[in-house]
Amino acid sequence: MPHPHHLPTPPPPPHHHPHKHHSRHHHQHQHRRHPTPTPQPPPTHYGRTLPHDIVLTPTPHPHTWQLTPNPHHPILFDHTTDHIPGMVLLEAAHQAATAHTHPTPTTHPTHPTTLHATFHHYTEHHTPTYITTNTTTNDQAPTTHITAHQNNTTVFTAQLTTHTPTHT
Repeated sequence: MPHPHHLPTPPPPPHHHPHKHHSRHHHQHQHRRHPTPTPQPPPTHYGRTLPHDIVLTPTPHPHTWQLTPNPHHPILFDHTTDHIPGMVLLEAAHQAATAHTHPTPTTHPTHPTTLHATFHHYTEHHTPTYITTNTTTNDQAPTTHITAHQNNTTVFTAQLTTHTPTHT
């Protein structure tokens, strides 16, 4: 029997039936506006050069991203899993820390120097996961605190200290 998270989603109910009376609720739903998605910044915003390496999508909330990795990425998903691999969460932490500490693309990318990570729960594929960050600075080195939430539950936390090399 397939894993319950891999079962196909049933089709949505039909939206229009020519012989049925439309309810007021149906008309209200038709006129509801959906929020405009936040545009994706260039890969350099996350410290990457290729768009397919980006695992985050911005949200309208500051320092908050949705985890949206490409499940066909040859390195992050080197085999089929029933949950998001830990490597994807580590990559999300690095990308979020880079985007948080350098909100505009930079020619001097940050390099992680210290990482402390805790995996609290499995992170499921088909449930939205949100990554939030805040940064503190000690001894000139920023430390970004990263939290991943799924269904209002913390599934992953990390503290990532970075260093921006100076080029002379």
